[in-house]
Amino acid sequence: MKKASTILLAAAMACAMHSCFTGIESTPRIGDGELKRQHVSTTPEQRFLSGVVAARPSQWQSGKEFYVTDSKINLIFTSASTGTDSLEGEVIHFCRFDSVPAVDSHSAAEMILTHGSDTLRWRPGFNLDELAGRTRLDIPFSVDLDMVAQVRSQLAGNTYYITTPLWYHPATMQRSGGLRHVPVLIRDVQPGTADMPLKVIFTPQTDRADSSRRCVLMTIGDRRLATRNFDRLFAFENPRRRYPAITDEVWNLIINSKVREGMTRDECRLALGAPLQIIHGSGTLGTTERWSYPDGVYLIFDDGFLTRFRL
Repeated sequence: MKKASTILLAAAMACAMHSCFTGIESTPRIGDGELKRQHVSTTPEQRFLSGVVAARPSQWQSGKEFYVTDSKINLIFTSASTGTDSLEGEVIHFCRFDSVPAVDSHSAAEMILTHGSDTLRWRPGFNLDELAGRTRLDIPFSVDLDMVAQVRSQLAGNTYYITTPLWYHPATMQRSGGLRHVPVLIRDVQPGTADMPLKVIFTPQTDRADSSRRCVLMTIGDRRLATRNFDRLFAFENPRRRYPAITDEVWNLIINSKVREGMTRDECRLALGAPLQIIHGSGTLGTTERWSYPDGVYLIFDDGFLTRFRL
């Protein structure tokens, strides 16, 4: 009898623990296979620049241009006769691929580039036969200017709704205050950094006094490093139209990336973006959620409404 009571007590404790169990939800890692299966549900913004692809290296023509983003590019060259201390901010030109002997008695491909009268040589780590089968080749610390030109032709002159507040001054790349979900006119696309190869320059189309040029950094393609593609930064249509119940007062908070108690989860997501992690729980007042963001920012919802936060 005592043993049975112990079992019942343990079961009750387990049940109680289960009722207040906190589940954790975070952005899952998606493999290439799963990504392909999900491709059918992509948005128009995700599909917009899918036609912009880099030329195969076997199709490169002499004179093809690359913008140098970092002086570290000098480290990749096997030999260089250059009087320039730093190539950062300069344009180098592709000349040709040569076949040269490698240390293991095999041949290796060597890329010949030029900067003015200087010759630059880089061995990407494969031979000419392998080169023919490659669909893409990236020169470290550089941006393919043909890709920049393709994106510029697609974006320049168009108006979109920007969804990120991470705005920068184009010349200095210093952060400036940015708004969300406001229309911006794309003025130009220039080379960015090696990781974020596109600098998209725009003018905010708002009734505010400051309408000087700003920019965001953008990636392109479907590779692992392409984390800030067009669809993560811009929308074709005014997001406000999808949320007619949001008041003007709350919408003004949203475009300024601010929140207040009583806002819904949709309103907070519009204001701050998707959280890194969501922790679900339950208590005497009902269901709870804690949304976590970088830099210690968090939101706590009770029954779907914001009750506590730290920005």
